[in-house]
Amino acid sequence: MRLHDAQDAGRFVSIGADRLHCRETGRGEPVVLVHGFGGSSFSWRHTLGPLAGAGYRVLAPDLLGFGLSDRPPHGDYRPSAQAALLAALLEKLGATPAHLVGHSLGALVVRWLASCRPAAATSLVLVAPAVGRHRRLPVWITRGRWYPLVLRLAMSAARPLAPWLLARAAGGSEHVTPEVLRGYLAPLARPGTLEVLVAMSRLAPEPLPPAGGHPTLVIVGERDVVVPPGHGRRLAATLGAVPVATVAGAGHLPQETHPPAFNRLLLDFLGRTALTQPPR
Repeated sequence: MRLHDAQDAGRFVSIGADRLHCRETGRGEPVVLVHGFGGSSFSWRHTLGPLAGAGYRVLAPDLLGFGLSDRPPHGDYRPSAQAALLAALLEKLGATPAHLVGHSLGALVVRWLASCRPAAATSLVLVAPAVGRHRRLPVWITRGRWYPLVLRLAMSAARPLAPWLLARAAGGSEHVTPEVLRGYLAPLARPGTLEVLVAMSRLAPEPLPPAGGHPTLVIVGERDVVVPPGHGRRLAATLGAVPVATVAGAGHLPQETHPPAFNRLLLDFLGRTALTQPPR
């Protein structure tokens, strides 16, 4: 099964032994769009064009283990390792410092990147942020020899339920078109995905380093049942008077289901965030 043509327009970049897929368009200040768990650069297809049209250089990478990027069987899928790999990618592409936009798990990755390498970030936008929401399964489950088989069976059983699961995340079945279903399911059918999910479910929580003091915006979906909007507001409070913008009627995928409203919020924030020397 092919991915959406928009995603196929990307290129592959080798970082050490790993090969990452990345879409890029536009010219100007770099803006990096990082997808969430189970997603890919496909989820940003409604945002790439508007940002490029507004005068930004836009990059949408597939994290290691997702989309069209490599799935090394013994890869390091910790958020901190993903952040280090993303930093190396941006350095190789000459795209630093950049405005970092992360959705769900991607918000955790860009938060790591900005904290560990402050000079690589101009600003942060955390969308439906899964920061501080790590829920690890009991070790006796994930370390069992039978666990990968059970997970494979669960993935097979969940496939017929995919439209319902996506509709629940998106906030309504009207958002789950055949295009959307193909775009989200195709990467999950690629060889090696099961091993990535097994590895990620075995990860222990990582204590986040202190925030780097970058201009930050939190965007939440009003009807998000995956990362409730209240969590985003609490996270913003811990970061110190960080503004929170709510996309009315949106669930966990505001950039997917409500692109005009989402893109307005993003472009307004980027327009107000001057390119200054980032914290060091």
